Amino acid sequence: MIYSGFPECENWKAEVMGDAPSVPENIIGVGMSPFVRYEGSGLYFIESCENESLRVTLLPDTTFIRPHWKELHTGEAVVELDYATSHLFEIILPGNEGPRWIYRKSGSKWHLVAETSERIIFDALPGEYLIEKSPTEIDRRLLEEGWGK
Repeated sequence: MIYSGFPECENWKAEVMGDAPSVPENIIGVGMSPFVRYEGSGLYFIESCENESLRVTLLPDTTFIRPHWKELHTGEAVVELDYATSHLFEIILPGNEGPRWIYRKSGSKWHLVAETSERIIFDALPGEYLIEKSPTEIDRRLLEEGWGK
C-alpha cells in the first residue's frame, strides 16, 4: 500500500479503504493514514517480517529552502534534511495489539528504545526500527553484530 496523507474526518478509514479494509503487508507513506499516525514530513516504510515482527524505516523530515519549481543549475541544495527532530510514530494494524519491543539500529548494532504494553507507539528519530512481539524473538548475537550482513 502506498499512502500520502488524508485529512482526518469522522469516517476517514471507510472513505479511504472501504468498509472492510484488508491489512497490508507493506506500507509506504507520509503523514497520517488509516494504519499510521505520524506528524513527520519524511517517508516511512513498514514491512511485515517473520515471527510477526515489523521492520520500519523512517526518512528525515524535509524542508524546502529554495523554490523547487525553479531551475537551479548552480548545484545549490533545494531541500534541507532534519535528522535531529523526533516525532511520535503509531502503527494501527489489526492483530498488532499487545506488548511490543522496539529496537533501533545505530551503526551496525540494534538497541532497545521502547517497550509498549497495548499498542505500537514510540518517539521516533529517522532510522531503522525492528518491532518484535517478544524480546526472545531476536538473537542477541545478531543484535550485537548487526542485522542482515
